[in-house]
Amino acid sequence: MMDIDARKENREKSQSENLLSIIKKEISPNVYTFPERKKNDRPDIVLAISEKRIGIEVTECYPSNHIDEENKKMGKRPLCKKKNYTWLMKECEDFKNSPYFVNLTKDQHYKIKIYTTNAVYRGKHHDEFQNELIEHIEAIRYKRYPISTKLISRIKVEPSVHNYVDFFHTSSPRPVKWEDVLREIEKKEEQSVEYEHTDELWLNIYIPWVENIVSYEMDIGKNDIATIRKRLLQSKFQRIYLSSIREHDTFVLKTNNGKDMLDEEHCISTIDVS
Repeated sequence: MMDIDARKENREKSQSENLLSIIKKEISPNVYTFPERKKNDRPDIVLAISEKRIGIEVTECYPSNHIDEENKKMGKRPLCKKKNYTWLMKECEDFKNSPYFVNLTKDQHYKIKIYTTNAVYRGKHHDEFQNELIEHIEAIRYKRYPISTKLISRIKVEPSVHNYVDFFHTSSPRPVKWEDVLREIEKKEEQSVEYEHTDELWLNIYIPWVENIVSYEMDIGKNDIATIRKRLLQSKFQRIYLSSIREHDTFVLKTNNGKDMLDEEHCISTIDVS
């Protein structure tokens, strides 16, 4: 099993390789390599094209980890989807190995898909989650389904060759906000003073699926495109990309040839009046 550092290195390299389809169209590299990097080297990736060395810093954007001062004063807490995603995975594994489920599946194995509510992101509810899952299964067994509980909206159960317990995570369909993108840019700009020198420095802001399924659009709110473009031009990163697991969804925020995707098709404005 790979350790955390090895998984992080592979993930960052994969996220940077996703950019190559766009990069090839712009600079047409015939040969490129990824020179070996040490654990603490910055930027994360160095892409060597002929004699040029391009540094690519990779950062994962987790808007749900952030909460503004106004909401903080009101006692609200961030959803922290990544942290709770990990917790949910453990809950599913614990249930699969629980005496209740082991006894239930001694003659027939089942695949269970759990559809959760947003309440799972507000605190830890081990016993509550396990008990609700049993309640849903028993409701199906005794034909009292569907039911809906605090943490679980519904479940699907199918016969299977092996026992399998997993949850369906509802990723946000709303575009990431400019202020969340800007926060990542500013954080990396501050750190970049300690980076190894490269001929160019690029930033790849990766939107994990657990947060958002949209990386080809950005919610600019009350900001205008001209102001956003001006801020990006001030950045020491010559190229800035917004990307996701789907390579074709990459959003070009800034390049050093003046081409970007900052237009009305990709920049939308939704004003929150709640």
